[in-house]
Amino acid sequence: MLRFLFDESPRVNNEELQHVFDAIRDVEHGLSEGRTNLTVPLEKMRLLELWCAAFVDGVNELEQSTYCARRFAEKVSKPLLEEMTEQEKMDYYRFVYFYKNGLIRVFSLLDKLGYFMNESLGLQTEKMKIKYSFFTVLRNMYQNHLHVKLNDDLFMLKQDHKDVLAKLRKQRNMEIHYINMDMMDDLALSRLVEGQDDDRIRIENAKEHAQNLHAAYEMVCRCLLTVFTYIRK
Repeated sequence: MLRFLFDESPRVNNEELQHVFDAIRDVEHGLSEGRTNLTVPLEKMRLLELWCAAFVDGVNELEQSTYCARRFAEKVSKPLLEEMTEQEKMDYYRFVYFYKNGLIRVFSLLDKLGYFMNESLGLQTEKMKIKYSFFTVLRNMYQNHLHVKLNDDLFMLKQDHKDVLAKLRKQRNMEIHYINMDMMDDLALSRLVEGQDDDRIRIENAKEHAQNLHAAYEMVCRCLLTVFTYIRK
């Protein structure tokens, strides 16, 4: 949808993304037609079906934010805001917009996946913690030996991306609970350069942030594929 910003044709799904959509839609159709081994009441089955459609929309939105963040980051070459042309400043602020949008969606999708797993597999994570996250669900599965193969696969994905997730989680918490990223640029957080005082505004590495967001997007896709393939079987 947003490729037009770069005078590009609409996205053609790559193989991995198409597998994610196919797995989600297979489960959605199974729920719609009552072809499922999930032992959930009918009203919950309808809710799970609606969540499947929401996952497709969520992945689409995350992919677009990730793509736009990367493309606008590529247009930012100056390390200092005062050295940028007006066009480069606009590209930087557009990068910040899509990056913030993407990092919030990463954790939103993971938490929605945690709720979906909890409800569809009867994990009862709410007994451990009333307000739980995707990672609480994994801990519950591990401690109570629930769906061991699924938990092992998801845990490996988490471990493979733990450094990136830690960075994004810190930025997400800063964005939601404290101050946002572009305010951070305006503060003195970027004013010390190798121990040297510098009162100019130094921009964080946009390309590195965009790469981290893309890695997290890939992790989300693999988690979704793992869960929905498991449920489909």
